[in-house]
Amino acid sequence: MTTNRAGWFVVLLVGCVAMAPANDVGVTIDSGPVSPPDDYAQSKAYFESRLRADLEALLAYVPGVVVRVNVDPQRNDGFKPPQAMASIVVPRNYCETVWRSRHITEIRRGENFDEATVAEEQAVIMKEVKANIEDAVAPLLYPPSEERKLKRMVVTFFEDLGEAG
Repeated sequence: MTTNRAGWFVVLLVGCVAMAPANDVGVTIDSGPVSPPDDYAQSKAYFESRLRADLEALLAYVPGVVVRVNVDPQRNDGFKPPQAMASIVVPRNYCETVWRSRHITEIRRGENFDEATVAEEQAVIMKEVKANIEDAVAPLLYPPSEERKLKRMVVTFFEDLGEAG
């Protein structure tokens, strides 16, 4: 295990077990004891890649979702995860897909739909999707929104331009 990887392992171990501050945890490898990565950029990249991967896995049911995160590793005291924020962008056509799945029987019968009604229903679906994503993602962000009364995430929608051909 390289010194750099061993340092990341210590950070991961402390974050998972949360039994001792990072400064009290050591890993011994052939080259001697190793402490968590002290470099701000390495720690930031490590925590951001982990959080982004977790959020992308959590939201994998939304095709085309874009996840961006910002983590401040200096806010990590060894017991709590670092302060984190997320920006999640959902393609609007996902809401259209949800709407179609709810009306599959009518669509198969060839029924016509009033455009205004469809737009209203899709607006309701967008609110549902946003609320569901916020409820799912909030527990993964620290500190929790209620604790600091700060918005830790932004969920927005974008017009999908379709596949380039």
